[in-house]
Amino acid sequence: MDPVPIARLEHDWRRELASAALARRLAAWQAIEAALRPFADPVGVVRFLRRSAPGERQDRVLLALLARAAHDPAAARLVLHALLPGLKRLSARLLIDTRDQEELWSALLAAAWQRIRGYPIDRRPRRVAANVLLDVMHDAVAARRRAVRDRNELDPAPGTPPATRTEIDTDVEALLARAVHAGALNPAEAELILRTRIDGVSLVSLAESHGASYDALRVRRRRAERRLLLYLGVATQKPAHDAHESSVAA
Repeated sequence: MDPVPIARLEHDWRRELASAALARRLAAWQAIEAALRPFADPVGVVRFLRRSAPGERQDRVLLALLARAAHDPAAARLVLHALLPGLKRLSARLLIDTRDQEELWSALLAAAWQRIRGYPIDRRPRRVAANVLLDVMHDAVAARRRAVRDRNELDPAPGTPPATRTEIDTDVEALLARAVHAGALNPAEAELILRTRIDGVSLVSLAESHGASYDALRVRRRRAERRLLLYLGVATQKPAHDAHESSVAA
């Protein structure tokens, strides 16, 4: 499923997680960063960041690592490893042609590395993982646009509205608010994306609390995310199963 470089990197990262060298680095960081002290080893840090619902404690742990990552590549690699599932989800959403898979992953990894090592800790202390991934998506999309323009091989998809913003939002909530203001989403759709994709609320629990159908919410979110990507200027292809989804949502 992943291109070869990702499989190789995952193997290397897993080996580094279990290394004595990284354990020593974590101990050194713990002397400075209180948020890292509860963890016995680097594996525990990654497990916590991947399994825990987004919240203040996760933000504190990520901010502590990002503070170290600015000067220590080992901390940056640890954050990158923790965010890999999110990068895979981004890849699945952005990939149009499987022939571009390796190029897309190169752009994602390069963007992630730069954003991790230069994250503005004081300015953006909330929803840290989501903001890093949002930045990475913007950077990867911009890199792909430049590559397409340079190769002059691809025309914009028919009906795709051009991005009208002069600068890219760097905060999840601000991005969704702008999409609502532009008419790409309605407020309920923006809230649905925020609650389920960013705050970690499951569609099942949200459907139960609102007395709604799980399938209807799932379809509504998928369509809203497709329109959000179009708003961001990412060309997407309409899946063949949309007709089935329409009948489910009705």
